[in-house]
Amino acid sequence: MDIGFFEKLSNEEAKLYLGNFLNEVSKGFSQIIPNLINGGIKADYSIESIKPILIWVIGNIKIAPEKNDESIPKWITETEIYKKGLYSFDNFSKILVLRAAYYFGECFIKNHEKLYWDVGKSNTIEQNMPVITGFKKRKELAPVMVCENLIRGIVEGKDPCIIDVSLKTWVSFID
Repeated sequence: MDIGFFEKLSNEEAKLYLGNFLNEVSKGFSQIIPNLINGGIKADYSIESIKPILIWVIGNIKIAPEKNDESIPKWITETEIYKKGLYSFDNFSKILVLRAAYYFGECFIKNHEKLYWDVGKSNTIEQNMPVITGFKKRKELAPVMVCENLIRGIVEGKDPCIIDVSLKTWVSFID
């Protein structure tokens, strides 16, 4: 996720981006529903349906190895964490992540009337990103960032139960 891209947007540009994201990615998600159904996965917008859909997305992700960044000190590049992260998603996989993120956010909105799409507050990591807001303590859920981190974690060998932990955490922030 390119956080710098969002930091540079004005509030008006961020709202325009959000509108385009919701419009285009919702259409794209509709296109993969037949594949999900063929795989025996329900896309019923329940919170429980998020994990099987993320697992399906992970099964369809393609990654390409990246070269070591020579500008980074060796004490960092020699760590296992750095080495595990030396890859990028191909273009189709990036689109799948966006579609999964849209679904992730919509599941929360469709199940909790206080939640809604907005752009992230200034001076936060989520600044100008599409976020779900309306949580306790003014928390903002950035579905693209959350989904990309969950997917990357599992691709890198973490247990898929991290999805359950994430969902449980976000549900706990609902009034």
